Amino acid sequence: TLRQTMSHSKNYGACEGTTQHLTDNRSSLRRTSKILFAFLGASCVLLLVALTTTSHEAETEMLTTSSELLPAHIACPTYTKVPVVEIGREMHGSEDVKSWTLNKVSSKTRQYVQEIKFKKHFPTIPKVSVIISGIDFEHGPDYFVKVHAQKVTQKGFELLAEAWGQSLVNAVGVDWIAFEPVPHLLDTGLVDFPKKGAVNRLSVGKPTKISFANPNGQWEHQHETSRFSETMCGTPEVAVGLSGIELHRNGGSSAGFATQPALSDSQGFQVAWAAQARNKISWAQSAYISYDALKLAGMLVQHGKVFVGYLTDESFNLFEGMGRRVYQYSVHFEQEFKKPPVVSTFLGGFDLSCSVNARLQIKAKHITTTGFTIHVASWDDSRTYSISVGWVAFQQ
Repeated sequence: TLRQTMSHSKNYGACEGTTQHLTDNRSSLRRTSKILFAFLGASCVLLLVALTTTSHEAETEMLTTSSELLPAHIACPTYTKVPVVEIGREMHGSEDVKSWTLNKVSSKTRQYVQEIKFKKHFPTIPKVSVIISGIDFEHGPDYFVKVHAQKVTQKGFELLAEAWGQSLVNAVGVDWIAFEPVPHLLDTGLVDFPKKGAVNRLSVGKPTKISFANPNGQWEHQHETSRFSETMCGTPEVAVGLSGIELHRNGGSSAGFATQPALSDSQGFQVAWAAQARNKISWAQSAYISYDALKLAGMLVQHGKVFVGYLTDESFNLFEGMGRRVYQYSVHFEQEFKKPPVVSTFLGGFDLSCSVNARLQIKAKHITTTGFTIHVASWDDSRTYSISVGWVAFQQ
């Protein structure tokens, strides 16, 4: 998180009016960034504390982690059966769907609906999580998109993608995860930002710039508490990815947004939201997956998050050049699986140039029992300065 914060601080400076200059002077920027690391260290630590420390309001709402919080009628036995899990990936747009309307301005919400059929029928109606794993936004003032599942049955569900306002979406990709419900041990749901009645500090759109006096002023942050759809046993692990956003560029040369879980207990968890201060976030939505790794004894589940960018990796090639470019990152599991798991990868955050179309696609490839490779692809003239990728791996 500290590395992410420090990179974002300099990324904004790269995006604010000096994009072309920095692209042409890549090596010079890296040398400069190393010098700035020491100077900005103290300020970044303060921001790290702000990201991981709850606000007073959230602290009063957040429950402490204790088995005493669970209602007396909830029993939490070890679950020895391996629940049915299926993972899929879709990316569609104007090039392969003739009736695609998400890239056409209209006063009404435009929709794309696709029927998804499971490879095998579930024994009961599963829970389905849909998270964005690819985008192709036309250059414009707004980035509005939303994806979710509807009409879920044992045989499949409908995948719904939506766009509205002046947002022009040429294509959208999703990773979806369907699993057999395991009460209080494995769950999924949606978190909306801001919560009803809450103050939205990310909608102000401050025109701040990076400086030595204010090195972290270019990003705004906000924590909010969300409750699970049902009480979990103990303190679960939580993975969060982006499922919808309403981002107004507000004259900025780049668009930046990120979401990640902070603290959790049996009742709920905190979500940390961040956006470039120049951008305005009027609404966002994240999908979460929560699980108790200890009590799901019959099933190994692991998750993680990877932050990569041109200031953290010299091989990152998505912020310059033309045509199709692919960046690869190797992930190693903390615990080895007995056989290759199913892996879902999804978007957790981004820092993109707004002077051209924003194009990204994330995939998990080369999956083994010990790890896999994250493939992040971009194409044509798109420029990506950094990206946060979340992943979840399920034992088959």
